[in-house]
Amino acid sequence: MIVAGTHGNEKAGTKATEYLKENINIEKGTLIIIPRANILACEENVRCFPPEINLNRVYPGNPQGNSVEKLASEIFNLMKRYDIGLLVDLHESIEFYKKNPKNYGQTVVIDSDDDYLFKLSSFLVEEMNKGINEDSNKYQVLVDPVKGSTAYCAYYQLGIPALTFETCRKLPLSFRIGEQIKFVKIILFKWNMLAVQR
Repeated sequence: MIVAGTHGNEKAGTKATEYLKENINIEKGTLIIIPRANILACEENVRCFPPEINLNRVYPGNPQGNSVEKLASEIFNLMKRYDIGLLVDLHESIEFYKKNPKNYGQTVVIDSDDDYLFKLSSFLVEEMNKGINEDSNKYQVLVDPVKGSTAYCAYYQLGIPALTFETCRKLPLSFRIGEQIKFVKIILFKWNMLAVQR
């Protein structure tokens, strides 16, 4: 399962998932893509909508709560409904993690140092870093549980391996979109969901 558009001003994930929906053929298994999780935030090009409520802090949501909590509850129920092998949440940060550790640009974030997740994310980072020469542009694994996030909830409440992929918005949008597409394709190829890596 791929989630993008949790924050409406993080365009690379939304564009990447829209591209993937139109341009890949899954040969095995099922790929669930949510390209604009918070559609109103995406339409307004803002991080959160309503502005005071962060979708990525209210999981598992509340079916009787406010509009964002209801949305989180719907996504949580979708995660429960399917036998999900991995959840990937696509995000962007305003700064490189290596320049300011308060921001997560160029990281793969996991919510636990679970052996499987750590090995998987380390493999993904190694693949993503091939051909990247500038040190600050290189990805790294970050273990940083974020309560209320999509990935945290998937992992701790549903037992679904989950990770968050963060590109840095200081890089060109076209590059970031390409990186997010590449990241998802590496996963799909590893899971034998694509016959050939494209």
